[in-house]
Amino acid sequence: MTDDRHLAFTVAGEACALPLASLCEVVADYAVAQPPGLPAPWHGVATMRDEVVPLVALGRLLGFDAGPRRPTTRALIVRVDGALVGLEVDEVRRVVAVPAASLRPLPELGRGARSGSVRAASELPDGRLMLHLEPTALFDATLRRSLAELRRQLAAARPVSAGARASAADD
Repeated sequence: MTDDRHLAFTVAGEACALPLASLCEVVADYAVAQPPGLPAPWHGVATMRDEVVPLVALGRLLGFDAGPRRPTTRALIVRVDGALVGLEVDEVRRVVAVPAASLRPLPELGRGARSGSVRAASELPDGRLMLHLEPTALFDATLRRSLAELRRQLAAARPVSAGARASAADD
């Protein structure tokens, strides 16, 4: 049996969903820091469970007009190439069951470089479409290189603990 549960959320007014199995967690309360030299499209980092997590506005990544952060903004934490990444969305709705038979393929969207990340759509009760995203497809080779570079920058900027400095000095 496949897991047909998805997390429904909105991005720039669009109904979207990610497979629940692809999410590590949803974070509501976090502070965003903007280190110098932050490469595009990353707009900040947040410390979550003692780990620095790069953040990207999912709306911008998908080519939508993304507005400012709001009180309902949440970070959907996913793992990309072994690293945690926060996808900021406007509002999390609920967990929904979406049987595979109800998913409909979409024609080529032509909406930016990451249109392939929308794998299908399903119809909502009000007739609107919910876009079902493929999290791994959001991160093309360019974005993965940018993530790797950002992680290198963050690692280089981390202060070394006193114990580690003393150990290194003894060598």
